[in-house]
Amino acid sequence: MRAPVVAWLAPASDHLFSEVAIIARLARAPFGGDHGVLWSTFETGYDSTRDSISRVVPGCEDCTLACSSPTISCPSARRSTAESSL
Repeated sequence: MRAPVVAWLAPASDHLFSEVAIIARLARAPFGGDHGVLWSTFETGYDSTRDSISRVVPGCEDCTLACSSPTISCPSARRSTAESSL
């Protein structure tokens, strides 16, 4: 089970949106709600964005779980090459 996300600061205004919410709303404007991508789900929180990324980007399968830990390690070709030469 994931640890709950804790916000450090209260939003400055109820009229401010996250970057993800802004992009989702911009994408929904021309494509509408009946599209292959459920843009509105991305506005519910970063976990839905991370879950989508984990299904598409190789090496990020546990992205949501990794983001709940104090340290995050993302896949890196450079790191993999350096580790294999040790």
